[in-house]
Amino acid sequence: FRVPAGGGRVLPVTRGERRLTSISRSERGHFMAYAATDAVSPTELYVARGDGTGESRATSFNDGWLDAITLVAPERLTWTVGDSVQIEGWVIQPVNYTPGRKYPLILKIHGGPHSAYGNTFFPTFHALSAAGFFVLLLAGESVADQQQWRFQSAKHAAKDRVEPVDHEFLTTGLFRYSRHPNFFCEQALWWA
Repeated sequence: FRVPAGGGRVLPVTRGERRLTSISRSERGHFMAYAATDAVSPTELYVARGDGTGESRATSFNDGWLDAITLVAPERLTWTVGDSVQIEGWVIQPVNYTPGRKYPLILKIHGGPHSAYGNTFFPTFHALSAAGFFVLLLAGESVADQQQWRFQSAKHAAKDRVEPVDHEFLTTGLFRYSRHPNFFCEQALWWA
């Protein structure tokens, strides 16, 4: 992305729904190199002009084995839970999926918020798809973050009513050990 030093619109420099890492620019910014991946393409090295035009792939490390396997592109899903909590997920169908046939499901919930599921290559999930599993990837952190925001908002709005009970305990006691008010319940659920 490009952001004017004085402020203004954030503009994309490269195109496509993918993940770029290890971005390096030439000294004067006329050229750049980066590693790019998407949901069905493992990482390869690319070069382009500093403005993102003229992109070309510089490596082909994965072409041979990609020609020998079948990959299924994940489908992005979103839905609303409760009154406003947005959940994002991805589903990968089994390779050679047949509608109407039953398949086992692998559910993978990511605690995030870093390295969230998206348009990046996850070899483990493709291996599970090739083994005949549906794979459902959920970004669970968004739920906990929204719960935290609601808790913080309600806590401050109810300060006068809460203080007689024990404002200090409620706001800094148990909750100081976690950034999420539902941390202990979540841990109990996962450890059970």
